[in-house]
Amino acid sequence: MAHVPSLSDLKGLLDALTATRYLAAAGTVIALYDHSLTFSQEIEYIWKRPKWSASPFMYLLNRYGVEAALLYVSYADFTDQCQHLSTCQAFILAIGTIAVLSMTLGNIYAILRIYSLWDQRKGALYALGAGFAVCYTTLFVMFALALKDLFFVAAYSPLFDTCIFGVKPKTYVGIWASMAAFDVYALCLVVFNALDRPHRGQHIQVLDDLNRDGAVSNLVLFLIRLANLIMSIKLGPADMFLGIFLIWALISVTMSRLMLRVEALRLTTHHTWPSTVSLMQLYDMGGGHPDTPLFPRK
Repeated sequence: MAHVPSLSDLKGLLDALTATRYLAAAGTVIALYDHSLTFSQEIEYIWKRPKWSASPFMYLLNRYGVEAALLYVSYADFTDQCQHLSTCQAFILAIGTIAVLSMTLGNIYAILRIYSLWDQRKGALYALGAGFAVCYTTLFVMFALALKDLFFVAAYSPLFDTCIFGVKPKTYVGIWASMAAFDVYALCLVVFNALDRPHRGQHIQVLDDLNRDGAVSNLVLFLIRLANLIMSIKLGPADMFLGIFLIWALISVTMSRLMLRVEALRLTTHHTWPSTVSLMQLYDMGGGHPDTPLFPRK
């Protein structure tokens, strides 16, 4: 005999759908508002740069790609675009893939930064590569399994004129756990390097700012993803997407501001640092050459 939802069940589902829609809209507003605040910096440090490298392209993908996706999510939520099961499945596949790839991009940026932090030592590259491979292989496997389960349990509700999910995939938590695990790993490397770094006198203010921003940005990203992990564990099927779009926007904003700070520091110090210093090396020059390096040169 089919389960007949009670009035309280229907009210809870309606409240969860409404909260998800408005939090997604809030994330979109935050991303667009922050973009307006930093647009002048973007023009100065991204669009006017004399020579382009991978970093500005990463910035543009992170900033404009996420904003476009969030705008589409808000449009689909408030105009009831998901009116058929196949449409809902396509929406989940497209937005889920973009979200995972954009967050992966942020961690690739973190890898490049930490690799420079360790003065591009082979041992650091192996450690970073191993950690990234383990965490993100797990993430993509969990993501594929979660998509498969969501496709199976998704159902279109004429009452709410949208798709609903009766069961939360067990692998859903694993997606956010994998991201949080890599954030912890990256943060540990930053802390180890800071503890292992000798004192310096030259350009000490710049070096301190760079090192501090590296640790703080990693910590902020970890706390944001930790909040998402906790919600994925605690929340039920109806509201498992409650804060995902808001958190996605916050991660994008954090990464965008971090990238702009790197470009600003490069521009303001290009007269004192050698021209051969790369963008990532400039950001993480605070790592320097430890007296007793954890990852010795070969």
